[in-house]
Amino acid sequence: MPLADVLSCLRDVGPDPALVARNFGVSLPRAMRRLADLPTDADDVPEMGLVSCDASGTLIFRKPLDGFSLPRFGAACPKWPLFQALSQPMMPLHRSVHQDVRGEAVFDAYAVAEPAEAPSFNTPPLYQAHMLLVARDGWDAVAGSGRKRSAAATAAPATALGISCRICPLNDCSARREPSILAGV
Repeated sequence: MPLADVLSCLRDVGPDPALVARNFGVSLPRAMRRLADLPTDADDVPEMGLVSCDASGTLIFRKPLDGFSLPRFGAACPKWPLFQALSQPMMPLHRSVHQDVRGEAVFDAYAVAEPAEAPSFNTPPLYQAHMLLVARDGWDAVAGSGRKRSAAATAAPATALGISCRICPLNDCSARREPSILAGV
């Protein structure tokens, strides 16, 4: 996936990893890694981050981006699409998400879980999940040349996510597994 070709594809289809993967004939995780690795100083390249986890939910790769915080230690928010993908292997997910209480920094989250290695007879597959995060305002800058985000992507409101239960400001969360140190702040 040469840089010039990926940049050209990005201008044509936007930062949708499924369209990029289809264009280059590669897997979704590979397209996600390539998109997250694009130089941010290039024109029309939105800011992108990438998070990967193994089947236990342990984060094994982190490429942060401004506005979407990643935990340094411990578990991440179980509401992340990254973990939803683990429960639906091979089913790509696209969600609009935000972490700030005001919902100002919105991201397109693309997630998929795939086997980590080639299949083998009588051996259950071990999955890894990957989530590409694209800053919504960055997507709009690329899409501004005429490419529009799908109606499904813009119809649903952004889902509020936390970073980790311990430092999550969201109240009444059904996924909370420990009290927040921010309670009462």
